[in-house]
Amino acid sequence: MKTKKKILLIMLLSVLMVLASSVSVWAAKNPLSKMPRNVGSVASPVNVSVINKTSFCTEPYDGKVKISVKNSNSEVADVFCQSTIQIVNGKTKNCGNFWVTCKKPGTTTVKVTVKVNGKSYTKSCKYTFYEYANPFASIKKGTKNLTSQFKKGPTGRIYTRLKGKYSYRLKKGYKVTRILYWDQQMMGHIVNNISQVPSDARRIYLTIKNTKKNYLFTWILS
Repeated sequence: MKTKKKILLIMLLSVLMVLASSVSVWAAKNPLSKMPRNVGSVASPVNVSVINKTSFCTEPYDGKVKISVKNSNSEVADVFCQSTIQIVNGKTKNCGNFWVTCKKPGTTTVKVTVKVNGKSYTKSCKYTFYEYANPFASIKKGTKNLTSQFKKGPTGRIYTRLKGKYSYRLKKGYKVTRILYWDQQMMGHIVNNISQVPSDARRIYLTIKNTKKNYLFTWILS
């Protein structure tokens, strides 16, 4: 009799553990759990607004995903959302996406609602777009000074035929966090120092952090 009670107790504990595990997994599947609450960026000129988009995508789900957004200040930014599909390990999954594109310096709050598997989730994020400023005290390729190219916006011309290494010096309050370049075969490479970028690189991305206002933005040589 005691043995039967012990077996029943073990079975009951096993069921409870499975239920607890399933609850934990579901809780971790909140589609907006990784969505930020505060984002800072640069209000760049219209002709390079493509790199001024801020986007978010939920985790992929088997069931239908519906997403909607509310934008508190349409004068500062446009917001677009869409339910899309992803192929994960050969299987079609559903997810929700939204994009925020800056129109001018200022602040807006985006409220996002996602419905998945019959449950609704809501979260808000504050987006602050700052006036554009050139972070470079100087940037060169060999002896060619490229600093003025970034006076009005975050894109500059790349000189593939110009010999010499790239070098830069940032203004106070800025820090490079990542350097990525494309080679002639359009393959991406991440390096620790811009001097490691070959002179014939097709494109260079410098992700720079404003340490005073705590935001990241990417400057491009292309």
